Amino acid sequence: MKFRTTHIVAVGLTAALLSTAGLAYRSGRLFGDDETPIDVTKLPAAVQATAKTVFGKLDGLKATQEKNGNTLIFEVEGKGKDGMDVSFTCPENGMVYELEHAVAASALPADATKNLQAKFPGATMVSATAVEMHYFEVKMQKDGKTSHAVVGVSGRVQDDEEDEEGEESEEGGR
Repeated sequence: MKFRTTHIVAVGLTAALLSTAGLAYRSGRLFGDDETPIDVTKLPAAVQATAKTVFGKLDGLKATQEKNGNTLIFEVEGKGKDGMDVSFTCPENGMVYELEHAVAASALPADATKNLQAKFPGATMVSATAVEMHYFEVKMQKDGKTSHAVVGVSGRVQDDEEDEEGEESEEGGR
């Protein structure tokens, strides 16, 4: 089993990656079926522990919860140790599905800045966010055939395709 982290510094995210947690990305925010505010002190213990790891404390944080299918998803937002906006999304087990950290435009790779200027001439960069998404890629074998699956931190299995030749498949949602 391999733990995989994808780093994305961008304006958008792919719907395939978000589907593992059953989330949608709109207007710079993750949304699910029924998002409601929750007091940080009422978060499950594992989510509070993750918040303390990410932020160092629980004071001044905002949190929401939403039911997505049979899974409760929590989002916690606040300021990081560097004073920049930070948020994470996780299920009740506290394993981070997505971590977003605001970054200075100067933190973007030079090629990214150059390509953005070429694609959006004359535009001014308003903000940038580093996004880390976590999931597991699992490879299994049975009767000489290899199967691949992507498992989200909530345990949801996505894309359980079997490759006839036993080679790794590059297809599938996250």
